[in-house]
Amino acid sequence: TQNSNLEIGMRLARETANYPEDARFKWNVEVLWPVDNYLRQATPEQRAALIAAVKAGQVGLDAFYCNILTGLCRPEELLNLMRYATQMSELCGVRIDSAMISDVPGYTWSTVTAMAQAGVKYFSFAPNYFDRMGSTMKEWQNRPFWWKSADGQHRVLCWCPSRGYALGHLIGDGEALARFIPGYLLELQTNAYPYDITYLRWNVHGDNGSPDEKLADVVRDWNERYAYPRLIISTTAKAFRRFEERYGAQLPEFSGDYTPYWEDGAGSSARETGLNRASAERLSQAEALWAMRD
Repeated sequence: TQNSNLEIGMRLARETANYPEDARFKWNVEVLWPVDNYLRQATPEQRAALIAAVKAGQVGLDAFYCNILTGLCRPEELLNLMRYATQMSELCGVRIDSAMISDVPGYTWSTVTAMAQAGVKYFSFAPNYFDRMGSTMKEWQNRPFWWKSADGQHRVLCWCPSRGYALGHLIGDGEALARFIPGYLLELQTNAYPYDITYLRWNVHGDNGSPDEKLADVVRDWNERYAYPRLIISTTAKAFRRFEERYGAQLPEFSGDYTPYWEDGAGSSARETGLNRASAERLSQAEALWAMRD
């Protein structure tokens, strides 16, 4: 499925390359396991096509390897969460400075330090909209902020979009998105939203759903018909970078742990969790020995 999603996303980008710039399709790969999996099986032609699409900005890469439960991670695991991103950055010659996580609510404070170590400046977090996420959506939905690291030396621009990652689950395809926008603008006004840039996560057909074939046409037609708001299909990094340029200096800054909610599941798999931690300890020792011997 993920391989197919990548290929559909690249196809849509090619097919809309002559559209107005803001309506050209882009596919955000929210985590990098699908890219790793794709490249393991790719032909030389497929590999070259993906790298070219990344360089052209048609495929956006975000730094996490998977949608992980950070509260269960050792420090080494948090750092390795972005190891593949640094490798892909070198391979493609493109800086990967954004991270995205879906569904999982809550991220241990050390995640900020790990992101900063990997050069990640932007964090799009979009938790589950329905189940066991505490007051996340009430407190953080559409309230971008700087999250400061525990050592006080780093910070990451964080933003939870409206409805988390579930907007497409709730309303349908791209045509439904066009119908949603007027009510969304009223919602922002009612909530005294102070910025003139907002962003939405958009995926359809459920979790791991394929790219929306209608999206580029919907955005093109909207922008031809209306002067405001202007819709832009964007990669995570580009959207956050534009927002930081306009409003970064006036955003609030927060410190502290965003206590994870779903890590309690480890209690139902205690034996497996113990095995994993023992393996992680052996890997850390092996890496230390390798560094000394190499």
